[in-house]
Amino acid sequence: RESETATFHRYPELEAKRMLVELLEEPDQYNHALESFIARVTSRLAWGRAEASDELKQRARELLLGVSPTGSLANKLPFLM
Repeated sequence: RESETATFHRYPELEAKRMLVELLEEPDQYNHALESFIARVTSRLAWGRAEASDELKQRARELLLGVSPTGSLANKLPFLM
């Protein structure tokens, strides 16, 4: 099938190997390794390269803080929106 030959299908596999190495080297940093894995795969699928993954990770963190109940007052009182 054509979709099986697409090169982006290898990105999760490549990044999984990288994540496993990171986990073996620093198992106590599993949260960082998992966040990096997700950001690198997403970045590779979206832009074809992993370089933007650090910025993507930071933007995702900012978004989660912004929409969480501990974020802005409008998150606690939605009628203010």
